[in-house]
Parts: sequence; structure tokens; C-alpha cells
Amino acid sequence: MIIIFSEVNDEPTNNVIKWIKHYKKEYLRINYLDFFESGKSTLKFTNDEFLLEINDRSIAIDDITSVWYRRKPKLNTRKIEYVLENKVDDIYQYILNENIVILDFFKVLLNNCKVRIGNPFIYNLNKLEVLYYARTIGFKIPNTLISNAGDSINSFVEANDQLINKPISNINTFKIGDKSFTNYTKAFTMNDLSGGINERMNLFQQKIDKQCEIRTFVLDKQTFSMAIYDQTDSDDYRENSYTEKLSFTRFKLPEIMEEKIFQLMDKFEMNTCSVDFLLDKSNEFVFLELNPVGQYGFLNYPNNYQIDQVIAKKLCQL
Repeated sequence: MIIIFSEVNDEPTNNVIKWIKHYKKEYLRINYLDFFESGKSTLKFTNDEFLLEINDRSIAIDDITSVWYRRKPKLNTRKIEYVLENKVDDIYQYILNENIVILDFFKVLLNNCKVRIGNPFIYNLNKLEVLYYARTIGFKIPNTLISNAGDSINSFVEANDQLINKPISNINTFKIGDKSFTNYTKAFTMNDLSGGINERMNLFQQKIDKQCEIRTFVLDKQTFSMAIYDQTDSDDYRENSYTEKLSFTRFKLPEIMEEKIFQLMDKFEMNTCSVDFLLDKSNEFVFLELNPVGQYGFLNYPNNYQIDQVIAKKLCQL
């Protein structure tokens, strides 16, 4: 039996399941919102066995041979709209903590599965921690400053030819009225200092004069890489993801780079992830960040890597 933890509209999950069906293997997809909010879900313990029951389907934990932690858990905020509207933050946190305890226990229950893809405890890695360990392993990283002090930022601007400003955590989309705003990576210049610096901490990095960006998906010791060439002046290709001004091609990382990726993954006890690099004009690789969820659709389809089938075969133990 294969268990997949995901969410309702995740297309890679849908594609992997098609292959699992092709291989005629049993599976159960657990969408987090269905499990915690919408469907009928039960964990039952007896002296003889542990049972997982979802929507009247009963499965013995010992019969589960493979698990894929595909997507990070989310709460159905519509169901706790009252809590949010009335600012009952403690109740919201209580609901969240209750569900996290159950998710933590799933890892223990499924720890003996032969095949485990993903780690449910590391969906949100600290970017600064990853950058720190990437440097200790031997990756080249951009010069980086985290500060809210105008004089420190001014000195950093003067010491580096060009800078970019990016989120310290993850990219978010904000709604103000009927408009949406996303905090992409942006160029930062001396002119941006003229208005002063707000009180919150900001992350600045040296802007690398690049040939292209490299996105690499890793599953165990298999790597699938793509070079992304951006014909615009954008500092973040994701702003132009759906334009014709991006071109993609398969790419093969040097073996020494792959070994460093594996070392970094071992540090965080993960067996799948996506990693972003820049290839600069001196043909050196510059490490940017690591995504523990292992997003791969963006590089899979333009390069015909068939990653969905690779994942399905691993889950089916073929």
C-alpha cells in the first residue's frame, strides 16, 4: 500500500497517481484539508494493530510499504474564519498545534516503510541556515547582509557593484483591495536608500553577473537539471515564467557539485529537494537556495525528464 500526503489541486500528485494506477498498485491519497477538516478520519489503536480509517476505508499501518510527503500541511482557514475575524489567535494556534501533533505521529507510524520520499518536518527550512551550511560545505554563495541599519546597508552598497533585495523567508502574495502584490527578488541601488530604511530587517545580496540560472531536482542520488536563460532585465525569472522571453535546456551539473548537494541534503536529513544556482560569467556556480518540497514540474515538462514516472516507480518499488 502506498500513502501520499498532498493537497487537492496538486498536479504532480495527480500525474504520479496515473503511473501508480498503470502499475496496478494500491494507493491512498491523503489531502490534508480532507483529513483534518472535511472527510471522516480516524486513527485507531488496539493491542493487536494500528488502523488508519479515511472515509470508511480501513488500512492497517503495517500494510503501508511506501509514503510520499508531497506537500506541506495546510489548515482550512475558511473553517476558522470566525477565529481569524475575531482575532482569537490563541485558538487558531491551538488548532494548528493539535494537527501538528498528529502529523508528527504519522512520521513515527510510517518510519518503518521501505520507501519514504520527503520529510514532513522540514517543509519550511530557514534560508539563512541553509546558506550558512552551503558555505561550510564549499558552495560559493553571494555576499549577504541582513540588516535594518542604514549605515551598514550603505557600506554594503558601496562595497558591492550591484545588489538585490529578497525575502528572508518565502515569497508571498499580498492582497490590498482588488490588487495582488508578490515580493520577488529586486535590484537595490543607492537611490533606494534616499527614502531611509524601515525598522524591519532586510536581506541584501551581491547581484551576480550571470549566464543563466540552474534549477536542479534531486531524488535520492538522481539529479535532473535545467538551465534557464532570461532575455529580460528581470532580477527574478519567476516574474516572466509565462512569457516567451525565457528559454530552457537540459543541463548536467559537474559531479563535484552533485556531491555537495548530497552533503547538504544529508545535513537536513532529506532525500528529495530542489536547488537553485546561478552560473556566472566566469563559469562558476553560485548557490542560491534549497526548496525541501522538491518542486519539479517547471523543469520536468520542457525537458521530458519523466520525473512523475521515476517517483511512481520508486513508490511501487519497481
